[in-house]
Amino acid sequence: MQKGTLLGLGGLAAAILLWTLLNSGLMGSRLVDGGSSQEAPLELSYLPIEPELEVPPPVDSSSSALQRSVVEAAAPKEEGEPIAATPRTGIHLRFVDPSGVPVAGVRVQFTGQVSHEVSDRTGSARVWSRRGSERRTAAYVHPSFASGRIGANLEEGQLTELGDVVLIPAGAIAVRVETPRGVPIEGAWVEPFSEFELNNNRSTRREVLERTALGAGTDDPNELTDASGRLLLEDLPAGTLRLWAGGEGLLAAYTPPFLVRAGMQSEDVIITLEELDFGLFIRGQVLSPSGVPSPNAKIRSEYSARGASGMRSSHSDEEGRFIIAYEPKIPRNLNAQDRQEEFGPANAKGVEGGAELVLRLTEPEYLLLSVDSESGTAELERLSVSGYNAAHTGVLIRSITRIEENGMLRVPIPGEAFLLEVGARGHDLSQLGPFDPLTVPRELHVSLRPLPGVRGHVRAQGAPLEGATVELYAKATNRRLHNDFPVRVRSRPTVSGTSGSDGSFGLTLRQAGDYFVRVSFEGLAPAEAGPLTIDPRRGLDGLVLELTEGGALEGRVWGDAKIAGRIVALSRGDAHARTVRTDREGFYRCERLIPGPWQVELASEEISLNSSSSSSDGSKFRESDIESNCVVLEGQTTRHDLSLTGEAQTVLVGTLLLDGAPAVGWQARLMPEGGGLLRSGSDLEDIVGADGNFRITVRKPGEYQLSLGPPDRRAIRLLERLQLVSGENPWQASFSTGAVTFTNAPPVESGPPTILLAGSNGRTQLVMAVGGAVGVVFAEGIPVMPCQLRRIDPASMTNFNDPLSAGTLLMSVELVAGERVQIIVP
Repeated sequence: MQKGTLLGLGGLAAAILLWTLLNSGLMGSRLVDGGSSQEAPLELSYLPIEPELEVPPPVDSSSSALQRSVVEAAAPKEEGEPIAATPRTGIHLRFVDPSGVPVAGVRVQFTGQVSHEVSDRTGSARVWSRRGSERRTAAYVHPSFASGRIGANLEEGQLTELGDVVLIPAGAIAVRVETPRGVPIEGAWVEPFSEFELNNNRSTRREVLERTALGAGTDDPNELTDASGRLLLEDLPAGTLRLWAGGEGLLAAYTPPFLVRAGMQSEDVIITLEELDFGLFIRGQVLSPSGVPSPNAKIRSEYSARGASGMRSSHSDEEGRFIIAYEPKIPRNLNAQDRQEEFGPANAKGVEGGAELVLRLTEPEYLLLSVDSESGTAELERLSVSGYNAAHTGVLIRSITRIEENGMLRVPIPGEAFLLEVGARGHDLSQLGPFDPLTVPRELHVSLRPLPGVRGHVRAQGAPLEGATVELYAKATNRRLHNDFPVRVRSRPTVSGTSGSDGSFGLTLRQAGDYFVRVSFEGLAPAEAGPLTIDPRRGLDGLVLELTEGGALEGRVWGDAKIAGRIVALSRGDAHARTVRTDREGFYRCERLIPGPWQVELASEEISLNSSSSSSDGSKFRESDIESNCVVLEGQTTRHDLSLTGEAQTVLVGTLLLDGAPAVGWQARLMPEGGGLLRSGSDLEDIVGADGNFRITVRKPGEYQLSLGPPDRRAIRLLERLQLVSGENPWQASFSTGAVTFTNAPPVESGPPTILLAGSNGRTQLVMAVGGAVGVVFAEGIPVMPCQLRRIDPASMTNFNDPLSAGTLLMSVELVAGERVQIIVP
């Protein structure tokens, strides 16, 4: 039974999808089929691995043991004098195999910390951090299991419970790298990668060249092949893997898939590398003006010809050398800049494959910029100037704030046409240019227009509060997710500042809109005011925000024995969701919360203190998206329990067949309806396997969009909106495929696509952007369904809701299974 329900395609999200399709590496003169051919896997022989284990006595995880472990004698004590206990910060975790059996002998330590611990016979280990509250990562190793890492948000003086860590059985592979004549290659690098990574980034000729140019990720001799060409790769996760290999002056290559068996080692993998054809690359070296090699210089390579364009960034090595893949074969324009940006850039135009050149950086030329205020203010605060290319699409000069003795800003002159953008606290931005670097005046002047800003005071316990962080968040106009929770604001503050000694603050706002003011201070609950409609020309004054202790949330996770280390997530829709872990008894507590409605639920991952993910689509924001299931009161503790009883995962179990065969390698991706197609950090995805199946587990039931695309980055997507419920949600689809030759296709340029092949079978939608470098596009492996060719007006793409109603209908298209259709684009 089909549980999924077809829904409409999101607004701006769909438009962004089209632009994503066009920029997915698709548009050559031929788009090859990515789902039918299969390599024969390597047949290997295996020998057992004999692990050597270090096993300490069992860890006593009782509270009394914890108290004993935190007692430290800082100095000799007089007899009878009590010893003060110093709380320690750390983690407690238990290692188990996939069957839940405890694993002893796992060595675990925080990264950047020499000391380590080893799990006991119960699988338990406590690891202490030398730092306080922060996000830390612990690495673990065991001879019989794949190495791994686990992150945790630590609280100073607390032992954070992480619960069970399930280890993946591991094996080893002994590799030999040699020339086509069987001569061993010393110093070659070998790196494993998964079948998922191969299917997600299909290793075409271009990608082989780019992987060659990328080179090794290490210069450690222990991680390179020895004189016999051999290298032992240990701790590889059991399952199907491939290997990349390469070396200096050698063309990178990858192996067919092979099976890594748990507890076994194979010595049958031989990788043959051929010498480089340097005509396929551009090589060079970056030097300073005095001729000294420039290490880690930034290299930008651009090309544009016959409607095709592209740009790639890379870095030189420690000797200033670089290598760039010359694919496609279009002359490159190169730009080099030293890491510290002390010198002027070096440029080379029209560089072709086989070239070996020297990019010598230049002594920079400068202009002087004087800035004042239209209000006559003697001194400007936070004065800065930045430089951009003439189209304002790329940064050429990072923010310069240093004022010279003459009171002017010294600005380097870029090697291309540029704009300058000048700003200061309490003033609007002013733009100068564009300028030609050869004719720009060596002295410029600008007067900045003052702005009233957003002003107010921060107080706590009836007194002014100094040092509070004050942030202004723009209200969301479309539906947004931040760290997987719906939010009513943009994920980053528009502007921020700090309260002064009298508690006052002033924020420079340059764009009109609706905003929330958020104030935070260590040890107190944040405060929020809004939404406030603010016009930057008039500003806003008189705000007073009072910080308090706020309220607290606590509860217990009920269920089976695995309640320790469970992750509890809390959100109120303000882009500051947080997570806490339960203790060994399943209890959690979170303090200093803003009073009001909160959503509390179990989560599969912690919200990192160091990174975040955000997403958006074109549909209008609805306050009803901000869910809540409890209320926090000022000065009180709200109890909210969570249950694992009957806990059911929400899983999409899918099958995709093309021409009656599994669509091997196609990528399946689920995106929450609120996240749309811009979802950046939490896409839920899987690869269609040899049986045609894929499986994706989501955080909770709800409305999602399923996107299916081929592995070779063709601009083809199958789209379907699904309503997922708790438990398994079966999904099946089977399509015949055909081919199309488009002539008179529009060239690929830097703008959105203008021609779209759109189709629908009443349930699943087909979207394909049409374009080519030479006006001809041959595409095969297209799922057959009723289609139309439509011309899209990029200016109206924000109103795009349905591919079959977007833009203007050019013609109906009848795809034929197993045949090629000729289409002349009107």
